[in-house]
Amino acid sequence: MAEWLLAVAALYIDWRAARRVRYVYNHALDEIYAEQYGNDYDPSY
Repeated sequence: MAEWLLAVAALYIDWRAARRVRYVYNHALDEIYAEQYGNDYDPSY
């Protein structure tokens, strides 16, 4: 039972870390896109 809980906790932590990495990656892409195409580009749309 303890091993199962540890496995679930590890998967949950990995999932949250992956979401954070994806968010940072997308934000960086938005910054690069804005620099290339000018400040008219708004990533909130």
